Amino acid sequence: MANKEAEKILKEDLGVKSLRSFPRDIAIDYDDSKHILTMTLLPKAVGLGKGDAVNMQDNAAAFEAWCFIIKAYTNINNLKIMLDIDGVVNDRYVGGIPSNGHLGRFLYRILKFKEQYGKWFFLSDVLEAMRKNFADFLSSGKFVNNEPSKEAEDDEDVLGTEGYIEKRFCADDSCGKSILKTNYKKSRW
Repeated sequence: MANKEAEKILKEDLGVKSLRSFPRDIAIDYDDSKHILTMTLLPKAVGLGKGDAVNMQDNAAAFEAWCFIIKAYTNINNLKIMLDIDGVVNDRYVGGIPSNGHLGRFLYRILKFKEQYGKWFFLSDVLEAMRKNFADFLSSGKFVNNEPSKEAEDDEDVLGTEGYIEKRFCADDSCGKSILKTNYKKSRW
């Protein structure tokens, strides 16, 4: 099911014409006077919901990809994007080891995304407080989000598609290592 309200904002207000569908689990709002698009995720998309968390590559959790798509296709050059979580309050993460791996990965993602794209990407007050608490926690020592459950697979028949591609990308006989070392020119973002 498509998110008709979001698609209307994206197409009519932001000029994003080539977008086929936007996740129904992400709400957006646009303040035309400030050129700010607010993208609001559900708590389950960041590891704070009841029940199963959403995988970070799922459309409902992949805020980075949606930010890039919107920035790439909008006709508004100075568009800023703010990320928020529906109904989350300051006491959901006050520091220390995150309550679960999904939340830990999300906090790390917002920390790094804000560092890299802070000229146009920012966080709601609640998320900014959570980001600062996580940054303080990281600066105080070592953080391991997930302990490996076993040694890495080396057999290409067992790896699966994602593992196979990762292995081939980083193999000595591939171009992957040189691609990773490439310095990209600064984009308009």
